[in-house]
Amino acid sequence: FGQINRETLDNVLHTVYNLHTTRTGRSSSTSPNWQNLPKRDEMAKNYVRRGICAAPGQHLFEADYGSLEVRIAACYTKDPKLINYILDPTTDMHRDSALEIFSIKAKEFATLDKKFAKMIRFHAKNGFVFANFYGSSFKSCAKTLWKVAPDLHVTKDMTMMDHLNYQGFREYDEYEEHIKDVVNKFWKKFSVFKKWQNDNMEFYKKNLYIENYLGFRRHGPLTRNEIGNTAIQGSAFMCLLWSFNRVDDIQHEEGWESKLRGQIHDSIVGNVTPKEKDQVLKTIKRVMEEELRKQFPWVIVPMVAEFEMAPLGGTWADLESIEV
Repeated sequence: FGQINRETLDNVLHTVYNLHTTRTGRSSSTSPNWQNLPKRDEMAKNYVRRGICAAPGQHLFEADYGSLEVRIAACYTKDPKLINYILDPTTDMHRDSALEIFSIKAKEFATLDKKFAKMIRFHAKNGFVFANFYGSSFKSCAKTLWKVAPDLHVTKDMTMMDHLNYQGFREYDEYEEHIKDVVNKFWKKFSVFKKWQNDNMEFYKKNLYIENYLGFRRHGPLTRNEIGNTAIQGSAFMCLLWSFNRVDDIQHEEGWESKLRGQIHDSIVGNVTPKEKDQVLKTIKRVMEEELRKQFPWVIVPMVAEFEMAPLGGTWADLESIEV
C-alpha cells in the first residue's frame, strides 16, 4: 500500500514497466508491482483491487489471451496431442491432469463445487502441467502438490489431503511414487513435446544460448527450467506486446476517447467509454486473434481473446466475463 500511495498522482496510479529485467523476455512491473496484485484470495482481492477503477464515465476492462503459453508451446513443439487439446473445446488438459495427480474420477470432478474445482485445476496447471513443460522433476512436482493439498478442498468438509489419504496416499513417499507414474504417462502422451525439450537442451549445450522465433537470445548459465521456459514465455509476452502496440496505434489513428492503461503478461487493461465499447473491444479482438497470426506466420494454432469488464463506475474487483 505504501508503493501504491507513493506512485499515485492526481488519482492516477503510475507503475513502471520493465522490458529488461526478466531474463525469459516477459515483462515485469515495479513501483508498485501491479501485475501481482491479489486476485484469487477474495478478501485480499476486494481489499486491494477495489481501490482501482476506471476514469469517470468509463468501464474498466481486460482482454486476456486465453491459454497463451500453452498455444505458444504448441507453436514451438508442434506436438499433435497438445494441438488437439487446443483445437477441441470439449477437452481440457489441466482438468485431465488434475484427475490423474489427485486421483479423482471424471464424474466426481464434474460434481464438485465450481470454486473448489477451479482451484484444483489451477494447481494442476501450475504445479504439474507447466512445471513439466518447463523441465521440473517429478520430485519437485510431488513436493509442490503435497504442500498445497491441505489447503485445497474437494468438499466443504474434506480437504484434498483427506481425499488423498482416503485414496491410499497416507505418506509423502507414497504420493511421490504416484506422481512419478503420472509424469511417465504424461510424457508418453506428449512425446513430441518431450523430444522438443531434449533437442532444445542439446541446442543450448552446443551454442550456450536459447533463441526464440522473434530473435530474442538468452545467454549464460541456465537451469533446465530456464532452458525450457525462455522461448515459450518470451514469445508469449512478445505476442501480447505486439497486440498492445498495434491497438495503441489504431487508438491514435481513430481518435478514441477510450485508452489502454497497462498490461499483465497475457492481458491488455484499459478504459472504454460506453459509446465506443463495441468498436474498441471488437478491434482488440480482431488484432489479438487475426492480425497477430498474419504478422507472425509461425503462430500455427488459433488465438483466443477473452474479455472481462466492470460495470460503469465499478472497480478492478468487479470484472465479469463478457462476450465480444
